[in-house]
Amino acid sequence: MTFDDTRGVHVVACARCAETQAAYADGLGWLLDWAEAHRCDPELAALLASCDREAA
Repeated sequence: MTFDDTRGVHVVACARCAETQAAYADGLGWLLDWAEAHRCDPELAALLASCDREAA
């Protein structure tokens, strides 16, 4: 989880599928719950992994 100074929100991002969610300080519980329950879209994750390998 990081803090976005520009928008003033906390942000969490999935490193596998790049899906992100953001919340103000009063929504941190929801944000942490999302991070724990998040399941990647398998097709999107495979596509991004493929693109990442091709860029290397």
